[in-house]
Amino acid sequence: MNVCKHSITILIGVFLLYGSYYFNMTKAVDNERFQTFELISEQLVLDGMLANSSTPRLGHYTRPEIGKYNYLNAHELYEMNNRSGHFIEYTAQYGLQIRVFNFLVNQCGFSLKALKMLSSFLLACVIVGLAYSIRRHISRLAAGVFFLVLLTGPWVIIFSNNLYWVTFTWFLPMLVTFVLAPKLNQGKKWMFIMTICMFFAFLLKFLCGYEYITTIVLASLIPMVFLGIKTSDSYPKILLRTGAVFITSIAAFLIAIAMHSSSLKKSGYDSSSVIVNIINKRTASGSPDEVAKRIVSSSDPNETPERLMGGEEIIRKSLEASYLSVFVKYLHNEDMIPWLSLLRVSDSDNKKTRLIANHIKNFQWQSLMESENFGVILRLLPFILNKLFLITIITVSFYAAFRLPFCYFATLTLSFAAPVSWFIMAKAHSHAHTHMNYVLWYLFFVPFALITIAEFYRQKKKTGNSSPQV
Repeated sequence: MNVCKHSITILIGVFLLYGSYYFNMTKAVDNERFQTFELISEQLVLDGMLANSSTPRLGHYTRPEIGKYNYLNAHELYEMNNRSGHFIEYTAQYGLQIRVFNFLVNQCGFSLKALKMLSSFLLACVIVGLAYSIRRHISRLAAGVFFLVLLTGPWVIIFSNNLYWVTFTWFLPMLVTFVLAPKLNQGKKWMFIMTICMFFAFLLKFLCGYEYITTIVLASLIPMVFLGIKTSDSYPKILLRTGAVFITSIAAFLIAIAMHSSSLKKSGYDSSSVIVNIINKRTASGSPDEVAKRIVSSSDPNETPERLMGGEEIIRKSLEASYLSVFVKYLHNEDMIPWLSLLRVSDSDNKKTRLIANHIKNFQWQSLMESENFGVILRLLPFILNKLFLITIITVSFYAAFRLPFCYFATLTLSFAAPVSWFIMAKAHSHAHTHMNYVLWYLFFVPFALITIAEFYRQKKKTGNSSPQV
């Protein structure tokens, strides 16, 4: 009976997540944003399949008759088999996803919709697997919180079925450690099995792109740290096991780089130059002016002027930005809370907010209560709540973690370090990509922060004291 009950629960969970990821069933984000977000990335997969069906490579067609924003019609152009203009290859990664999707299209008859359905389904399965593991090792409440956050999280939803990002690969390493970490005390063979599984999970992600890899590696350690401390394993043992996973991630990264380099050489590229440019563009290495000029000058000569316009300035500014300024950028956003992001502030309200800010600065409280100003303040509430969301849960969750068993504080700290690692180590990428890198807070800080807060109040209610017993 229990097996049947668990199976039904799992199926319902997969169904709900799939509906959210493929259909935007929860309507937690604006439907237009859901349909158009990061089409510029997905176009690299679709145009790549159009360019060469036997050995596909990521890239895009210039399509001069449409212009700079032709990627907004990426799906329609793919269905129309439009190959106009020059094909510009995207050389920043190996591109395993396009090879797999191309095989499914040409050998298995998959349509574009079927590919996106598959991506949504795989992510739903991984998230349900994580929720089930959290239920086993923390509580039903924690599993429910995690599930709801990933079901309605605006940033997860808009990335969920994108064919370039293949979002399920972000969470897969964490699922592996959640499933296998509890078995590590049963013998050395389980450490070997987990290391092999982690290697392939990391390699799968790295071959589909190097974005966010520091965050994903640190997030994959979270189950091991939480369970190790909870079960009173010695700290040297925990450190040894996490170190083994970290070394495994480096090995997978080096293999991915080798495969990427080999692929570039076969295509006639100077692989060393391409890979060095990728590193320079995403980090803070080298002179900003020299790096920016070198990267732009090495761009494909067929690239459209519109795509190159301002490129050097953007790269230079991203390299010059301070670490602190980049981190501060990611402490507030207007798309963090589901449904509130639908209530976007109008341009006219944005202008009036400056006047309101001056009233506050000068303590002109009576002016704030004027009907026109007060109406703007009310319309700004969803915007303000979104902006305050991260700072609020950072503060509240660490307050709660201090009053829970140490495994919560250690795990919360690690989950906070995971997104911050990319903001810092890939500073230039983070500075230039604020339109998408907020998703990193969901790997795994936002879910675990809310789990920590929920567990604090659950234990507080259970003990009936002002604070739970540790």
